[in-house]
Amino acid sequence: RSERKAESVFVSFSDWFDENHNQKFFCWLHFFDPHLPYDPPSPFKEEFIHRPYDGEIAYMDYYVGKVIDKLREKNILSRTLIILAGDHGEALGEKQEVDHGLFIYDNVLRVPLIFFAEKSLPQGLVIPSRVRLIDILPTILAILKIPMNKNIQGTTLLPYIKAEKKDDLPSYVETYYPEENYGWSPLLGLIDNEWKYIRAPKPELYNLRKDPMEEKNLFQENRKFSLALQEKLNDMIKKYSSEIEAGRKLTLEEEERLRSLGYIAAKTSVAKAKKALPDPKDKIEDYILYFRGNISENEGNYQKAAECYGEVLRLNPDVPWNYVNLGFLFMKMNKISEAIKLLEQGKERFPDSIVILSRLMSFYLRAEKYE
Repeated sequence: RSERKAESVFVSFSDWFDENHNQKFFCWLHFFDPHLPYDPPSPFKEEFIHRPYDGEIAYMDYYVGKVIDKLREKNILSRTLIILAGDHGEALGEKQEVDHGLFIYDNVLRVPLIFFAEKSLPQGLVIPSRVRLIDILPTILAILKIPMNKNIQGTTLLPYIKAEKKDDLPSYVETYYPEENYGWSPLLGLIDNEWKYIRAPKPELYNLRKDPMEEKNLFQENRKFSLALQEKLNDMIKKYSSEIEAGRKLTLEEEERLRSLGYIAAKTSVAKAKKALPDPKDKIEDYILYFRGNISENEGNYQKAAECYGEVLRLNPDVPWNYVNLGFLFMKMNKISEAIKLLEQGKERFPDSIVILSRLMSFYLRAEKYE
């Protein structure tokens, strides 16, 4: 993981801010701490001894407060628009998921979203309506009275803040993480009023008002309604799929750095089997096995981790990452020749996989096989 502690992020911001606070500025601060492995520093480690994930949130929150203090110290807090947003929640065992990315249930979709502008926004107002992260940019532009480009997606939330609107906005949700990392089916979904439809090999439909924990799948008994939501989902995908060409392509290094933070898909060539990819719900035991290995690796029990990763690879041989995860572990165990042999097997199966080729290159360098 490319993780930098909140304290380091704050120090970097503080140095920059001291030089730039006298002019108009835009600053994006990314606090990464609430991610696995959960290991908050003292005193948060001791205070949240049995809840380390909460400890990492509290540690991050402390430095959010330090940022606010800096703005107040320079006497510009009242002239600054501040937005706090989470990009995803965290699964702590619900539906057997750990971390995030495998499923698109509400425990990982509901995130904090806070707007603060002392002179132009009401304080302490809680808006119960469902809105989307895609609405943040249009809202910023509306607050700052900047005209909105027609290609910008989402809608301004100012009418909600002014109590002129109260409806829930239809929300598109997705995860391609199962396909990219495990060779299982991606999940796409639509939340429309109280209904949530998930497109999967085994489709799902939930009434979030009556069943907020998403325990009763109503798809079979509401097939006609479900198919209507599926059509609505397809229309939304078509409407919001951008045809705008990027200004330039990312370099491989930029792609790798962004991918390590979870912001772009790993370009792995999952073997395209003739049969459909399995539903992540049906592969939960393999998923748990992988995380058992991950926890063992973080605890330094490499032999136990190798057994778990090896079994995951045996059960899912059509996924490049399964070769890489075990290969990296072999390198940690100083089993360099085994690591190289494993990735060479992966290269035979996936000759065009950037993930395998780039890791194999680094393994060759470590073994001084420069040719």
